[in-house]
Amino acid sequence: MGRVYNDLRGGALEEGIEPLMGGHEMPARSIYGPCDYDGSPFWKRLAGLLMLVAFGMLVAIWWPWFGNGRGRYADTWEIIVAVVLIALQLISYIQATIVDPGTVTAEMNSWLNIIIPPDERVICDKSKFVKPDRSHFDNVSERLVLNMDHYCPWVGNTIGFHNRKFFMLLLLYTMLSALFLVCTSISSLSGEGFSSYMLAMWAIAGVMALTTLVFGGMHAKMVLRNETTIEMKYYPEVQLKYSVGAFRNTQQVMGVNTWEWFLPIYGSGPAGDGITWPTSTDDESKYIAPEITAVAGDLFA
Repeated sequence: MGRVYNDLRGGALEEGIEPLMGGHEMPARSIYGPCDYDGSPFWKRLAGLLMLVAFGMLVAIWWPWFGNGRGRYADTWEIIVAVVLIALQLISYIQATIVDPGTVTAEMNSWLNIIIPPDERVICDKSKFVKPDRSHFDNVSERLVLNMDHYCPWVGNTIGFHNRKFFMLLLLYTMLSALFLVCTSISSLSGEGFSSYMLAMWAIAGVMALTTLVFGGMHAKMVLRNETTIEMKYYPEVQLKYSVGAFRNTQQVMGVNTWEWFLPIYGSGPAGDGITWPTSTDDESKYIAPEITAVAGDLFA
């Protein structure tokens, strides 16, 4: 039977589930580690450059609210909504950048060697560490990452078990911020509010809204199906293997507590420990609702 654990607490999240650790708790660690990896200096410099570009694009859809653009002609409620969306977007970006994705450290490797029987261990060819299920070695940052999704140069960090939520929220709030600017600025494209500046900002926001809608929809589909970009591209045989229902799948990315899902805070953290994963064939997964993930697949196919 699959077991679900909390990485930072080393305890079972669900009552009645026998702990895997056998009395050995997972080593304590901070979830924050900005750019705390070796990696190639070239990729670090490139990531730094792309992060500046990404931040500049975000500023492009923020600035009209604070200058002589949309903010000059907006109602108070529009400015309040815009500021809230901008704050959520900015915090999500920072969190995606500074939260450690789930690096398998030397200390964790020692712990994994204790709790995993020798005949069940899989060794990563590159790091030489014990390779937990669904973890992958990131060639850019040169580290083994739990439930790795991809390396994102726009945030200068690998997207993995601990920071995937913030990547999802960044896409969501970027899309909403851009879409809100597009919808509320239509009236500014003619009459008193018209300017070539607002026209350019409106076009940039429109492109960003469309791009993040498509890209975010693809990633939302993967969250609902409990799969990663790597699994979707390179391991089609495991698709839906880890799907335990849309709700529980989402908990493993967005967090145990539903009220935290749309807040850019770590909070209770994702369900599980990123090491042991329940599967669709486990007894505890009898209540899977495959029709929900099937609908999600139709929406974002």
